[in-house]
Formats: sequence, structure tokens, C-alpha cells
Amino acid sequence: MFKTLRRLPILKALCMIFAGLIIALLLSVALKTNNLEEPLNLNRSTMVMGPFESSNTTSRFALVESIVKQSTFFFDLDLARFAVPDVVENNGKFYTSFTPGISFVAVPFYILGQYLGLTELITLFSTVVFATLNGFALYFLGKKIGASTPAAMIGSAIFLFATNALPYSATLTQHHLSTLIITLSLLNALSKRTVINNILFGLLCGVGFLFDFPNLFMLFPVGIYILASHFEIKDTVKNIQVQFKLIATLIVLGLLPMLAIFGWYNVQLTGSPMGFAQFSARTNYFDTAEKKARDLEASQHKDPYQPTLPFNTRQQLDGVYILLFSNERSWLWYSPVVLLGLVGLIILYKSQPKTTVLLVAVISTNILLYSMFGDPWGGWSFGPRYLIPGAALMSVMVGYAVSSLRRNIFFMTVFLVALTYSVAISASSALSTTAIPPKQESEALIDYIPYTYEYSFSLLQSGKSQSIAYLTFARQFTDPYTFYLIYTGVLCAIIYALSIAAIAEKKKTK
Repeated sequence: MFKTLRRLPILKALCMIFAGLIIALLLSVALKTNNLEEPLNLNRSTMVMGPFESSNTTSRFALVESIVKQSTFFFDLDLARFAVPDVVENNGKFYTSFTPGISFVAVPFYILGQYLGLTELITLFSTVVFATLNGFALYFLGKKIGASTPAAMIGSAIFLFATNALPYSATLTQHHLSTLIITLSLLNALSKRTVINNILFGLLCGVGFLFDFPNLFMLFPVGIYILASHFEIKDTVKNIQVQFKLIATLIVLGLLPMLAIFGWYNVQLTGSPMGFAQFSARTNYFDTAEKKARDLEASQHKDPYQPTLPFNTRQQLDGVYILLFSNERSWLWYSPVVLLGLVGLIILYKSQPKTTVLLVAVISTNILLYSMFGDPWGGWSFGPRYLIPGAALMSVMVGYAVSSLRRNIFFMTVFLVALTYSVAISASSALSTTAIPPKQESEALIDYIPYTYEYSFSLLQSGKSQSIAYLTFARQFTDPYTFYLIYTGVLCAIIYALSIAAIAEKKKTK
């Protein structure tokens, strides 16, 4: 069937459009509401399980609304209060502490939502759109490295439905757009070096910088790989000649426009192109007098030798444990299926060592960067949200492993068990909440809240869900937990079907 599709480009295009619609529909189940009576009409309530339960979304949404409604990057008091705590104050003016890229991208969706009368919902749906595009980009990356068509689809589906990328596809956060930039950059790096490709890579780096600062670190190995491909070494009898292709300098041409936009944005806020809000302290304007007093006392007793940078190597071992092994956030507990990507990397190294080293470098940078971060938990979050880009690449490698070991009964059994578990965990958050406290905060609460995915299940089992899909179409027929089981079953069935197709393939596509 897949070979027939390749011979019929129009049919193939229609199938891809249909697949995109199905993906977007399945991801949209994670969209939440804070209006039980009219689920499609959202408001700015920050209630738990609602669309604005996290300040990662509220601060970015506040910037979108301020741009569209007030033609400014600054917040009025109402918006600033809504966006707390991710708000900076400078000369009596408030603005988001995040980079502006995500909000810039969401502006057209906000405007469209105004015309449709669904402003907040359409704005949040923007992430669903880019998550869907992520699915296609990861599929093409899988194909690029040699996975069969159904196996490449499996890799894409694992990322979208078996990792915490699923619940975060309904939030106005950087995770999916950053992942898309990194994936597109890898596709670019594995392509022939041309003038257009070099300019495009520079553009991708600039856009990634606008989305989130750490993207530049994760794109650094990709940049090294691309620059290395512009060197040509000739070993003659008398000497060694090193030639450098000048088209590499065109990367800067693509990078400059995005840097100019960021500089202009900073000038509007602080008067300086280097005045990044991300390096400024959050405002305490909205804190209570008691909290201000506690913070003042804590600052007076602060260790003068305490590291001030956001990344600290002394915390790295604890960070690695939290992100990879702990029951609070790790891949092992939340998405163990992605760990099978290690098998894919080992297999790929035998035939494509350079590509493998590149992928390992990006994944490792993602892990090491955030293991040094002062908050590896990602605040009140679900799973290792900072590792979503790494999870995307590991998912691609799981697909590659399935393509290579599809007839290995032991591997496929482990794969299907890990897959089912991972989908079940991710779907629980998609229908409940992404706001799970770190262990140290959970244990300090007066009213205890579980610090693992147990919290998501407890909400569903107690009949609580703010999913728009559930409230609009299923509330009168079933309870949230049963709806969750049905949703999980549908997601698993799709990937099971792709697995059968992968097993049935006579020969892996090269």
C-alpha cells in the first residue's frame, strides 16, 4: 500500500492532509476549558485543570492580548496580575519574562479567534497546529535516516501520544515550536549544502532564539555539523590542503533578521537591544506584605558565594536523576518507551556514525543543559517538560529500532508493553492537569497533592476533567475516567496498527 502511495502523489497528498486532520483532532482532546456550562467560551480564570492553570501559558497569552488589543508589549495591571509570576517590572511598566517568539506566532490565531468568537480557544489551538506539523517533521526525519514508512509513522506517533508532548500540545508554551525548529534544523543539516539551505538554517537558529534561549545551545551541535561539512581536506603527497566553502557564511544572512527583531523588541521594553527580560528579576509588586518581608529576610541571609547563573554544575547529578530516573518527572516513569530509542541509536551507528553522533549530541545537550538548571522539575508540570525536544528525537529512534527489529519477538513485546504504559500515562494528563508539584513542594502543602502522575489519575477517578472534547461530546454519556480509557485505547490502537504494518513490510526502506 505504501509503495502504491509513492506512485500516486495526489493521493499521497490527500492522505497526508487526512492524517494531519486526524492528528489535530486527537491532540485537541487535550484542550481544556474553565467554563463548564459553555466549554467553547473560555475566560481568564487560572483554575487548576483549566487552560490557564500554568503561568507558562498565561504570561505568553497576556503578551498576545496586549499586542492585539493595546498595540503594546507592556501589560496593564489586569494583564500583569493574570501573568504573575512570570512578569518583569521596569520603570513602573510590566512585561513578560519570556522570549516573545511564541506570542508573536500566536497573534494571527488570536485575531482569527476574535472573528470566530472563540478568541482564547483558537489562540491555544495554535500549539495543536504546530504539534501536528511536528508529527510530519519527525516522520520525514525518520524517513531521512532510513526507517520504513510505517516505522517512521510510529516514531512520530510515539512522540505525539506517548510522551508529555501530548498534554503540552494544548498549552501556549515553547516546547512544540522549539522541537519543530530543532527537527527542521536536523533535516536541514542532513541535506545537501546549498545557498538556500544555509540561509534557512540561519533563519531557523534566529527563530529558535526568539522562541527560547536554550534552543541555541541545542542547535549548537547542528551548527558544528553543518560548518564541518563546508571543510574539504585534501591529503596530497607533499602536504595537506584544507578548503573552506564560503557559502557557510550565508548562515549569518538568515540569522540577522531574527536577531534584529529581538533587538528591536528589547529596545521597546528596556531601551537597549541587549536588555533581555529573561535576565531580569521577576516583580514582587503583586506579592503580599508578608511574602515581601520573608523574601527580604531571605535575601539578607543569602550566601554571597551562591551561584547566580541559572545553570549550575553542582546540581547536575541531582538533575540527571530527576529528569531520567525519578518518579517525579523522569522518562523512566512517564515515557519509558522513549528509552528504547537507545537501541535505535546503536543500530544506526553501524551504518551512519556521523548522523548518530549528531543526534546523540543534540539529545545529550538537552539533558545536560536542564540537569544543570536550577529547576529541573519545570515548576508545577507533568513529566520532564524540558526534555520534550530530546523525547522527539528518541521517539524517531524508537521507530528506527522497530524498522530494524520488527521481526524480533522479544523487542516488539517490550516495545508494545512500554508503549501502552507510556500512552496511558500521557493521556491521563491530557484529560486532567499538567500542574503537578515537585516533591519538596508537595510535602509542604497543607492539603497534600501527589507529586507524581498519581494526581492525574486521582482527578479522573473522582470525576473531574476540563477537557473540551469530554464536556462537549461525552459528558452526558460517560464519566471522565471511562472517557480516558476510550481515548487511551484509540491512541494505542492506532500505533498497534502501524506496528502491524511495520511487521508486514517485506523490506525496510533505505
